[in-house]
Amino acid sequence: MIRPLSYHIILSIVFILVFSVELFPQDKTDDPALYNNAIVKEYNKVVEKSLCYSLEQVHNDQDEEVAKARTAVVEQINTAIGTLKDMEGFKGDSKLKNEALDILKLYLDAFRVDFKDANELKKGSNDSYEAMEKYLKSLTKAEKKLQEAGAQFQKAQQAFAEKNNLKIKSGNTTTNDVLNQVAMINAYCRDFFLIRFKISKINAAYLDALNEKKIAVMDAKRKEMEEFTAASEKQIKEIKPYEGEKIYYDQMLEYLAYYSGIATKEYLDLYNIRNSTGRRGSGDIQKYNEIIQGCNQKTPEMDNKIQEAELKFRKKYTPKG
Repeated sequence: MIRPLSYHIILSIVFILVFSVELFPQDKTDDPALYNNAIVKEYNKVVEKSLCYSLEQVHNDQDEEVAKARTAVVEQINTAIGTLKDMEGFKGDSKLKNEALDILKLYLDAFRVDFKDANELKKGSNDSYEAMEKYLKSLTKAEKKLQEAGAQFQKAQQAFAEKNNLKIKSGNTTTNDVLNQVAMINAYCRDFFLIRFKISKINAAYLDALNEKKIAVMDAKRKEMEEFTAASEKQIKEIKPYEGEKIYYDQMLEYLAYYSGIATKEYLDLYNIRNSTGRRGSGDIQKYNEIIQGCNQKTPEMDNKIQEAELKFRKKYTPKG
């Protein structure tokens, strides 16, 4: 029997890049670049910890270890906040420092509240489609808060650079650029994953009903599979492939076509054989066994292909440091 999927994201470690600045020559004791870099240093420590947490959160099923990783991020944020509070402003101007503190407080709120809530939702996420959807939405909410923090930090640095005649090197990837790209990739994959998860749930329910000879449930779940795969195919065709990619997109359409096909043909044949009231002949038994053997071979192959497609997609498009 096909087991319902668990949500595991494969991510390459992403190094968040902040503004690099070049300063017009002046006295090093009043160097705005050094002041900027001191703030950036504390911010980067927090970002690195948060990225490590993200990997831990999706790959580690040990709740205590995930909670420990989240606590480590909170501690790093508090350390950064303490360090910045002790810093003096640049020539009496504390605007960049104060904005950085506000941004770190956004991070703190995300890790104290949003990611903590997401962890609680993760525990029961495999119980139902609704539970999984709620969990993934909570992750998106938490990630959006970090995106907003990154955008604010970029804006604050831009203003400081302009005020102090700092030249920002062109072509650099900013925090906001990377965060936005990762968020778009996650949203794209989560849309596909929820469809796969729902199909796995329907399929598991059909097979349970088949084994338990619950004929009415078999019929209901087979019809549900037909309707859901048709609606999902329409939904996916309305989604624009991420940067024109075809790795995951095309495989997703093939995945849907497979499950739509077995719902229409093989699962209907199994239902009809189970639902027959007369004595089953050897031909029915042979057909029944052939369908089961075929599905047992083909279904895992299709599930593996869609998982491999997602991995290839993430490997190609996830920013790498």
